[in-house]
Amino acid sequence: MSISVGEIAKAGEFAMIEIWSVLNSQTLWSALSAIFTLIGASGICFAARQLKFNAWLRAQEVFTDEGFIELRSWLFERQYPWTEAEKPRAKEACRRFDEFAHLVPFLGLTPSGGKKLALKCWADPIATAWRKLEPIVTEERTLTRWHDKWKAFEVLGREAIVVAGSTLRQRRVSIRSAETQK
Repeated sequence: MSISVGEIAKAGEFAMIEIWSVLNSQTLWSALSAIFTLIGASGICFAARQLKFNAWLRAQEVFTDEGFIELRSWLFERQYPWTEAEKPRAKEACRRFDEFAHLVPFLGLTPSGGKKLALKCWADPIATAWRKLEPIVTEERTLTRWHDKWKAFEVLGREAIVVAGSTLRQRRVSIRSAETQK
C-alpha cells in the first residue's frame, strides 16, 4: 500500500486547518488566560505572605531590642510626675513605640488584621506605655506645635487600652467562675 504525495499534502493541509482552528478557539485562550491569572495571583499571595513575615521580623526586632526592653522596664517601674531629667528618656520611649506602631499595619494581610495581631500579642505593654506616656506626648505636641507627633503610638495605645481592659475583664470572669465551681 503506497500513499501518494497528494494524499500526504491533503493530510498536512487538514492538520494545519485543525491546528489553526484550535489556535483561533476562544476556549483555548480563555483557559490559558485563567491558568496564567491563577499563577499570577499565587505569586502575589506568596509575595504578600513574605512581606507580612518580614514586617513581623522587623516588629519583633524593634520590640525585643535590648535598649527598648530596658527603656520599657524603666518606664513601667517609674511613677508620676515626670521630672525634667526623666523626660528625654520618656520621649525616646515615645519615639520607639511610634516606630513600632508604624510597623503594625504591615503585620497582617490588611492594616486592620495587622493591628488585631499586634494587640493580641502586645496589648498590655502598649496600653501601659500609653497610659504613662500620654502626658509626655501632650506636652511635646504643645511645645513643638506638631499636633500629630507620635500619632501612630497614640492610636495604637488607645486601642490597646480597650483590648487590654476587655482581656482583663475576661480573665476576672474566668477566675470568678472557676472559684464558684470549687
